[in-house]
Amino acid sequence: MKLGLVLISVLALSQVCLCFHEVPHMLVLAIAKKELMKNDMEVYNITAKYLDTYSTQGVDTVSTTTYEENAVWADDIKVYGDAQKAMEMWHYIGNKDSNPQNLTPLKKDPMADSENALNAYNNIVKVLTNEKFVGQMTEFKVNMLKMLVHIVGDIHMPHHTGSFYNATYKNDKGEFWGDLGGNRQMINFYTSTGEMKKTNIHFYFDSSCFFYTWTNRLVRPLNETFKIYFQRELDRIVAQYPKESLNIDNTKTFSDWADESWNLALNNVYPFLLSKNEIHYGDDFYNSSFDMIQKRIVTAGYRLAYTLQKLFTPEKGLIKANTPLSYQQPIANNNNNSINNQKDNTNQTLASTYESSDNQSNKAMAIVFGVLFGLTFVAFIFSIIYFKKTVSPSTYQRTSNDLIEAKNINVQKLASTENNL
Repeated sequence: MKLGLVLISVLALSQVCLCFHEVPHMLVLAIAKKELMKNDMEVYNITAKYLDTYSTQGVDTVSTTTYEENAVWADDIKVYGDAQKAMEMWHYIGNKDSNPQNLTPLKKDPMADSENALNAYNNIVKVLTNEKFVGQMTEFKVNMLKMLVHIVGDIHMPHHTGSFYNATYKNDKGEFWGDLGGNRQMINFYTSTGEMKKTNIHFYFDSSCFFYTWTNRLVRPLNETFKIYFQRELDRIVAQYPKESLNIDNTKTFSDWADESWNLALNNVYPFLLSKNEIHYGDDFYNSSFDMIQKRIVTAGYRLAYTLQKLFTPEKGLIKANTPLSYQQPIANNNNNSINNQKDNTNQTLASTYESSDNQSNKAMAIVFGVLFGLTFVAFIFSIIYFKKTVSPSTYQRTSNDLIEAKNINVQKLASTENNL
């Protein structure tokens, strides 16, 4: 059975683009879904309506069959390469750096302070809570929702928050450019069978310590076999890390979540890497890091549920099963105060006045044009009668033949020119 799943996964890689760690992202959204269905079914239905509508009507790289698969969309669109560069840096915060040796000069991305997961999150929240679009399900809002559910998962991973600088990571210009969020920190991981896998510490944690790897890839859109596997994995991780045991504080912000992740990297990961680069399945570091990252996945799921509930509560009663994907202009705020109502009434009165004035002007214009048209028509009739009396039939016929001959000559020239192209 396991061999069959492996073969299915390998074959699927030639047909669809998958990221290295789709399972943790899907688990984060699945936990949020489970929590919403328990505490706020209407908000869940609203978010499901957004995601389902986009899957059937919008442009997607990998079709989805489940709510949870939408969590991987932000990685799926990387197949577009340069076309999606604007969102490439939304997956991490690259400015929480550690430089214990005070190395200089440091090579940093000049966009890191403006184009990062934190600013992306804040802007996405503004899009989803824009009062002008409350009750409208636009394609842009759907895109931003898909980005949101992804980067909430990303920012709970230790190496999506900064870089570690030491003398090892140096370019040809003498600049120290850090480990790029652990992507340059190579390790040797020994599996339960003793097989050595060479990888980097970023992937080690993003794959939940190699717990989700090539050997248990999910082929998307999910078939029934993988739906069963995923449901069992969801049940396991939620039962193993109950919400009550995680001490989740909903007053913490996205920036606080990022700080938590970076502190885990600084205090638990980098001290270990300074002494060795080998991790063995079942050793102390493996057990502690696996427990840490599994808790981060579950924590991210509950935090995502709380975030979605806050963002979409204003759309309760407005987004329904039959709400279409909208391309309309912003709608008026239903909660206008009395001053705005007075302004609206004044505007309506002015509009009525202008409309009445416009109608009178239009009537006058119509009469003028009618008279002019009548005079023009009469003049046209008299000119025809005069033309017939003053021009002989032979001359008229000769003129017509000349025009026909000239036209035929031009047609032949055009044909000859086209043949020479």
